[in-house]
Amino acid sequence: MLEYFNPCPDDYTIQSDFFRVNAGALPSTDPYNAAADGFDQIAVWQKSDVVRPNANYNAQKGITTFEKLIAWLRTMFNAEWKVEGSIIRIEHLSYFEGSEGLDLTLPPYDDQIENKTSYQYNNAAKPHFERFSWMDKVTAHFEGDPIIYDNACSDKEKNSEQFYRVDEVSTDIAFMSDNEEDVSLLGFAMAAVYDNGSGGYYINTDDGFVNGHLGWTNLHDNYYRHGRPQLTGNMNGVPSRTGTFESAFTWSKEQEIGISAKKSSNFASMKFFPSTFLRVIDPGLNGEHAERNLDGAR
Repeated sequence: MLEYFNPCPDDYTIQSDFFRVNAGALPSTDPYNAAADGFDQIAVWQKSDVVRPNANYNAQKGITTFEKLIAWLRTMFNAEWKVEGSIIRIEHLSYFEGSEGLDLTLPPYDDQIENKTSYQYNNAAKPHFERFSWMDKVTAHFEGDPIIYDNACSDKEKNSEQFYRVDEVSTDIAFMSDNEEDVSLLGFAMAAVYDNGSGGYYINTDDGFVNGHLGWTNLHDNYYRHGRPQLTGNMNGVPSRTGTFESAFTWSKEQEIGISAKKSSNFASMKFFPSTFLRVIDPGLNGEHAERNLDGAR
């Protein structure tokens, strides 16, 4: 699927071990093991073809963008992307965790950050709930439960809920095919499918649900244990123990730092995480300066 949406096929190749696109060996981690068990490919249809499978004519044109597709995959699978030379790499967030960043305490940057290392914790930004939704009404397995965190570590008045919505997409295949009046004909249906070895595909049935792998209940359990607001919480109605979530963001608010891009060509391939705000000053042409803000927050 992904390679067909490549916006610059002459200049860039899309690669993803997670989605099995020009893939290498899959990492032996829980998210990648879940993906290997859950699907061979992610199929996309115009939703009208699923809602009305016996129509005289199938939909002829589905219009979307690479930007939208990436946004859907980021939200559904807790995925991220990065440009590595001529490769656009799209992977689960865990793939990039622990990647080396740019050490600003060493030359040639150290003189530019002198007296700019102050920070403060920003607990007010931590949500108490993370809520997830699709384009259409769905059944309970696909709706899932919110992920709930310790209210003592968040500001209930200022930022109690974080919402994630996959616009223009639904995954409850059985419901949309049986309940035409409750589902929009616009948008797309996505399914986790397996190759049957004979040129065809069949849909995943995790937990006894058609396309069950792409219900929020399973998406949370399989892919949302990394990059959480806190290390402990309640997922799918089950309180977690310390360490149940594999990683959490550092909610620190740091002092803004200005770095000259003339001193490094590494900015295009760098990974910036939500706690980092870096202002890059690009000398540009004729000595003119342009500022680019690089912020890794979703």
